[in-house]
Amino acid sequence: MTQRIYLAGPSVFMPDWRIRRDAMQAACAARGAVGLYPLDAAVHPTPSKFATGVRIFEANRALIDSAAAVIADLSPFRGPSADPGTVWELAYAFGCDKVVAGFTADLRPYHERVTHDRDFRDAAGSTVEDFDMADNLMIAGCLAISNSSIYLTFEDALDRVLYNLSQKA
Repeated sequence: MTQRIYLAGPSVFMPDWRIRRDAMQAACAARGAVGLYPLDAAVHPTPSKFATGVRIFEANRALIDSAAAVIADLSPFRGPSADPGTVWELAYAFGCDKVVAGFTADLRPYHERVTHDRDFRDAAGSTVEDFDMADNLMIAGCLAISNSSIYLTFEDALDRVLYNLSQKA
């Protein structure tokens, strides 16, 4: 049976999203899987931006429901941490007992990104968690207990997902 893998991440907001989608889907196809990209879901706009947003949410949740696994691009996006929509998709998949993995362009510990990068500094002076994890402990933790991690490349995450799917069967 061909495994369906939802490809979560903020690349949907990038000008080169088609190139990124095509590369991830080609990597999936080369390994006998199907990559489901959020923008693959046909959503017809409504007169209300809010209603259109809800339709997009429903379509993407349905894609996740139809998948055996989720691979999440957890690269810092608009701040020191992963995109919140991507984190929701990862958490939803985890809650549905799907196989999950993540990848990031920045494997530095979350604490380091928050406290050392001028653009991300916590101006309020609040405590910043320091657990040598590449993102918030709830993100890295769910991957760790899922026999997965946050990898440096999409291909490494894909290989882990396919291995974990083969063990789950």
